[in-house]
Amino acid sequence: SLLLGTPGSGAIDWNDTTYQTRPYFGIYVQDDWKVNSRLTLNLGLRYDVQVPWLERFNRRARGFDITSKNPFSDVVLANWRSLKAKYDAENPNARYPYPDPPAELKGGFIFAGVDNQPERIYDTDWTNIAPRIGVAYRIMEKTVLRAGAGVYYQSPTQTGVAPGFNQSTPYTESLDGITPSAGLTGPYSLVNPFPDGLRPAAGSSLGLATSVGGSFSFDPPRFKIPRTYQYSFGFQHELPYGVLVEASYTGNYQIYINYGYNMNRWSLADNTRGFADNSYLNRNLPNPFFGILPRNTNLGSSGTISAQNLLRPNPIFQDVTNNFIQDGRYRSDQLQLKIEKRVLGSGGTGVLTFGLAYTFAKAFERNHRLNDWNLAERPIYELDNTDKTHNLAFHGVWDLPVGRGRRFNIGNPVGGAILNNWSFDWILSYVNGNPVGWPNLRNNCGAWKATEQNEDHWFNNDKSCYQQFPGFNVRTIPDRFPDIREPQKPQLNLALAKSFPFKERYKFLLRWEAFNVTNTPIRPGPDTTFNNATFGQLPKNQRNFPRVMQVAAKFYF
Repeated sequence: SLLLGTPGSGAIDWNDTTYQTRPYFGIYVQDDWKVNSRLTLNLGLRYDVQVPWLERFNRRARGFDITSKNPFSDVVLANWRSLKAKYDAENPNARYPYPDPPAELKGGFIFAGVDNQPERIYDTDWTNIAPRIGVAYRIMEKTVLRAGAGVYYQSPTQTGVAPGFNQSTPYTESLDGITPSAGLTGPYSLVNPFPDGLRPAAGSSLGLATSVGGSFSFDPPRFKIPRTYQYSFGFQHELPYGVLVEASYTGNYQIYINYGYNMNRWSLADNTRGFADNSYLNRNLPNPFFGILPRNTNLGSSGTISAQNLLRPNPIFQDVTNNFIQDGRYRSDQLQLKIEKRVLGSGGTGVLTFGLAYTFAKAFERNHRLNDWNLAERPIYELDNTDKTHNLAFHGVWDLPVGRGRRFNIGNPVGGAILNNWSFDWILSYVNGNPVGWPNLRNNCGAWKATEQNEDHWFNNDKSCYQQFPGFNVRTIPDRFPDIREPQKPQLNLALAKSFPFKERYKFLLRWEAFNVTNTPIRPGPDTTFNNATFGQLPKNQRNFPRVMQVAAKFYF
């Protein structure tokens, strides 16, 4: 469209700078208590205060006021009622009448440090009390039980939103919703694509009128720090011949995870009607915002408007997302078995220790809805997108028997510099892949799994089996497969190190490391976009690093 001189879309952004700071305080007490010769307790208590961000010049919003009357309400609604009366009179046989205006247009941003608002963009969460306990109990001479539990708090990463300070001016591709607005020259052409000017970054000066006519998200000022409950217990036992066996369980449960909710989508009833007949929501109508809202806003740019925008609960805005719905949950459980054996510990062969570890784990999340606007839908509880059920690792360390303090020591300066004090270690690991995203398609064949899985058919990608849902479909299919995983292959890492001791106090260490020694590629997950030619196929690129080698040196003194 750009080459034809009629751009289909575009925008120019204005992003102001920020200067944000916040203090953090933490105090704790901790002590070990040896109850008797078999039982030791580790007890602790921590208290964190994570003071929210402060922007030096108050260039941040402090929530969204959903109750106050918007400054544009009266003039827009008067125009709306006039357009409705005219449209319904001129179209008495229209399948659908012009939407009724709401009683009032409400809402708008409030800003930190403005109109007696606090300067910090969130309220401080004073409830971050974190007890800890650890237990070590010797059951028998060679058997030990270890257990622990604690409460931990995330460090907040969100830094607020800055409407008015971050402003986008969209390109107007059509004035009537049908024909392109651009000609070869003149307004809206590439010669003058923004004839109405760029939308100014008004800061907080517009108050509740900030961001009218567009889509945005906001952070409510009340924010509870997500917290994690961690717990574990396990047994260690030494078998004959110096074999150490460890079996353990660890758990992780997190609450107050935040996710988004689009609070300004049309109703489920309107969506159901629009699903049955897309024209109900897609029909173009005279625009009550045109000539009132700035022309460089989404809702004010054209003389016509889609009916869906007039059916929103608060139609002076488009999508409005509350970023802090805080009833999300996360849980992971892991069972681990580890065996470690020192094979060589004497004689002339050097010290060789190796171990085998296997972890069976499951991770689940409940931190979003399939349709972020549908409150009638419960947040989905499903496998976490980073779940890795099986994790197997074989590792070892071998200190060769040649060198100072070892079985053999080459006294010759040149020979010793070459042959003494070598060590070698390795890790061979395999972790299965993450769950694959589940396409939102109607499957008329029933089977999602490929008959024979390969790089061209990672799941059933016979397009004749599928139909795309009509517009305004309410998704019911989960968004990731429970039993189809991304590809994964074993990886081998090696390291070779040599130390050069000087007298008693000094040592120089040279270490060579190689990652993915076999240069085994791991492909990304399959393409899940139905309209792509590569639907259901693995991409041809590599997700993991190719073979990487590095050399490091340390000097000890």
